Amino acid sequence: MVTDDNFKDVVAKGFVVIQFTAKWSENGSVKFLKEVDGYQGAAVLEAESENVRKVVKKLRLRNFPSIVLFYKGDKIEVWKGDMDGVLELSAKELKKSIDNVLSTDVF
Repeated sequence: MVTDDNFKDVVAKGFVVIQFTAKWSENGSVKFLKEVDGYQGAAVLEAESENVRKVVKKLRLRNFPSIVLFYKGDKIEVWKGDMDGVLELSAKELKKSIDNVLSTDVF
């Protein structure tokens, strides 16, 4: 389980995609994340907002689900759900963001 206490350790290694959810949100987990799990070594995790209150506040997440891509502990990109819990993101777009990070490592 991802919590405020272990968050930095969880995102410190390689690519980590975290889906932030909330108990009160009607929208469950994002289905396409299964396609991203393992892509370029990415780990896909879920964090319930109640367990990571400090992180949610720091990232300014208000609507769920929201997805954040981390690489070696650094926040790369944030995709926030709208007021209705609709997330404008696809597996292809998320994989492209991962590839973009890897292409900048070369130069």
